[in-house]
Amino acid sequence: QTHPGGRGARDGLRTPRECLRMVPRRRSHHSFDLFRIGQQADFIDRPPNLKRTTALQAFRLVLAHERAGPVFEPAARGLRFTERDFRRAAALYLEALKQNTDAAAQVELLRYIGGAHSEAGALADELRPYTNARDPTVREAAVAALDSINPSWRESGERAAAVAAGALPKVAPPQVGAKGVDLTRFYGAVRAGDRTAIARLVNAGNVNLPLILPNGAAGPLTPISGVLQHCGLPQVAPTTIASAVAQLVALGADPELRVANGSTPLDYAKAACPPEVQQALLGRPAAP
Repeated sequence: QTHPGGRGARDGLRTPRECLRMVPRRRSHHSFDLFRIGQQADFIDRPPNLKRTTALQAFRLVLAHERAGPVFEPAARGLRFTERDFRRAAALYLEALKQNTDAAAQVELLRYIGGAHSEAGALADELRPYTNARDPTVREAAVAALDSINPSWRESGERAAAVAAGALPKVAPPQVGAKGVDLTRFYGAVRAGDRTAIARLVNAGNVNLPLILPNGAAGPLTPISGVLQHCGLPQVAPTTIASAVAQLVALGADPELRVANGSTPLDYAKAACPPEVQQALLGRPAAP
């Protein structure tokens, strides 16, 4: 931080850009200066007299290279308060995680990533290797982070293996010019357990397109997500929902297509649907 009147250099503090230029040459001074930046950012929304991008650069450098401790922690908090978009913040923590070899720092970075919940769901595949880390605390933190950002990450891995082995069909790409399925007619067919009507409405070309709302606009859900919305409704039996899910999966429905909040149909099913529906998503028969 540079004080008004240019007193920063005399006070032993430097601007963030000066800190960044010093990194290769004077690591200890760089750490002290960035520690002070972190202290400033810990308590206010945007560090005074700093451009936001410069502050983020400073925090990223600390998180990528410092051990966990009195320099690392203020930078971790500073990044969280400076970058308020959870998705982007999680990506920055992940970037640092890939560079920092200190186990305790990795644990803290994984904890911050987990704090983004489903907003960081798209990062799940990049966190998986840390579940096999040599350090048990890192492994534990990686599992906790994955459970937070992508609750169905284990099922996702199982499904990917089944697709690779040919036990499940690959995801069907949308057909050019295809129209989405009418939501009202589709929901009626699902609730009636009418597989023939579902087959007339849904095919491999539109199974992953958004459902069409009564006003003609594309909705936020695809057919597989729409079926799962029926979980918990007393008028629709779990076996009926599971049957519709299995029918859509056979057409190439994508149960890992993320919605706006970062979650997937697999995540939703794990939280809200009975076991037979979850099994159908994975292409497995329901347990007797």
